[in-house]
Amino acid sequence: MERKNDLLIDMAEDLGRSLMRLIVDDDSDDSETIVVENLTDKDRILIILRKLISEKRYSEGEDVLFQFAEENQHSYVESVGEWFYRELSLKSEDELTEGNFSVQEIEQGIKDFNKLIK
Repeated sequence: MERKNDLLIDMAEDLGRSLMRLIVDDDSDDSETIVVENLTDKDRILIILRKLISEKRYSEGEDVLFQFAEENQHSYVESVGEWFYRELSLKSEDELTEGNFSVQEIEQGIKDFNKLIK
């Protein structure tokens, strides 16, 4: 489990560095980074999920979402799931197919996620 958490932290830190370079319009590695420890759990999971969605790694994103929901009993977990599936539902069938995902998997994922958090 710790190895997976390390991967998630590494992904969030990489994304934080990329975001900061975009914000300050700087391509060097000298720009400030977003410190993961200063982010809330909700910020972290949204950053990770947004990155996975942008890379069309929808199944992996869903796995991360479910792991997060299983490990956290925060009030915002439901809103994170709603956001994730809303983002996926905005994708075209072609985009979903490119990411080895489908509309039916979104529908099933919503049902499974709702069962998990209830």
